[in-house]
Amino acid sequence: MTVTSTFSVPSSPPTCYGFIGLGSMGFGMASNLFRALPADVKLVAFDAFPSSLERFVNQFPDAGNRLIKASSAHEVAAQAAVVFTVLPGPKESRAVWNEVVTAVKAGTVLVECATVGPELVREMTLLVNEKGGAVVDAPISGGVAGANNGTLTFMVGPGDAQPDPSGSRSLDATTPLMEYIGTALKAMGKNIFLCGPPGTGQVAKLCNNLLSYEAMVGLSESLRIAEANGVSPKLATEIFGRSTGRSWVLEGYHPVPGIVPGLPASRNYEMPGFPVLGGIKDLQCAMALANSSGMRTRMGETALQTFEEMAKDEKYARKDFSSVWEWLGHSENNNAGSSSRE
Repeated sequence: MTVTSTFSVPSSPPTCYGFIGLGSMGFGMASNLFRALPADVKLVAFDAFPSSLERFVNQFPDAGNRLIKASSAHEVAAQAAVVFTVLPGPKESRAVWNEVVTAVKAGTVLVECATVGPELVREMTLLVNEKGGAVVDAPISGGVAGANNGTLTFMVGPGDAQPDPSGSRSLDATTPLMEYIGTALKAMGKNIFLCGPPGTGQVAKLCNNLLSYEAMVGLSESLRIAEANGVSPKLATEIFGRSTGRSWVLEGYHPVPGIVPGLPASRNYEMPGFPVLGGIKDLQCAMALANSSGMRTRMGETALQTFEEMAKDEKYARKDFSSVWEWLGHSENNNAGSSSRE
């Protein structure tokens, strides 16, 4: 499905931003956004959990009328020129978007930062375009630390972008719509990539997540095998980091407690982090994308099977996905006779 934008970029910068979703990612993002806004620009915020909204607003006791607590997602879209949504997944995003679309007017920009899949973004883009608004597909990567520190990666698919299948576009490419919301993106992120039209940001994010989950399972298995044969996880990590096994999960999201301080592994895999159930959702979306492309994801299937088996145990279902290291340490989950589906 081709999505064509009918949006005309306003000549003046936004005077009011909106933010919907103040969870583990959205809280830090919205905080950094508000701190970066000029003194004459407002932010209207909403979360389905009133306590999250109160916690967010209470950070800024001197905000005055620049920080507005909304009572609904509709109210956010009715007031703001640019609205960011950061919700758990496709189900939640669809429900909020159905409410938000009723308040969209000509000139409104809706920015989807959750991982929801390209088809939902394209579907919503058509509805928003009909009302003279625009959609920016902008899923994020970088974790809770990236959200809090303003160092996220944005994979952007704005409504005024053209496809670039050859990859000839420069890495610092932009569009007028990206420039219009650029102050906000730069307040929350360090790396901003133009991927193409709406939906392409989701494609990039799903492929990134697919690789991350596959890598986490692979790293955890490798470390368990090393440990079982006399090489400690700490030493194996040092070796991998200076060899061809080097990766982001090894250096930035290590699954073994105590090796990299401050990660979920060092706090019993508790939140904030990326829950196993969220990993299942992302992998299912990635595999659906692969299937629609006529491709099979063999490693993705293995990763999905692993996390689905983990989720059967309530102890792991809502823990961080790096807890696969701990889960593999139980003999019933890691013996040579348990490698195939029943």
